[in-house]
Amino acid sequence: MKNRNGQRYLGDSKVDIVDDNIKIGGTEYQGTEGVWHLLMMDEPKINLPTDEDFENYGEMLIRTDAIRHPESKRIKPKENKSYEWQNL
Repeated sequence: MKNRNGQRYLGDSKVDIVDDNIKIGGTEYQGTEGVWHLLMMDEPKINLPTDEDFENYGEMLIRTDAIRHPESKRIKPKENKSYEWQNL
C-alpha cells in the first residue's frame, strides 16, 4: 500500500480504512491480522494468514491492478524476486 497526496492506494485504486477494514471502491474487506500482515510485511509469516485472508488479498491485488506492471498494464502479472512472490 502506498501513500499519495495523503491518500492510501493499492495499485491504481484509492483505499479507505474503516475501523480496521479495507475499503476499495464499493467493497469492504475484513481487516484481519492475516490480511494486514500480507499487505504490510515484506516477509509475511506463512502460518499467520488463513485461506480466506489469502483469497481476500489476492482479490484486492487483482481488483486494484497491483499485480501488473504499472508502466505497461500488460496482462501478465509482474513477477519479481521478492519473498512474497516466491513463497506465497
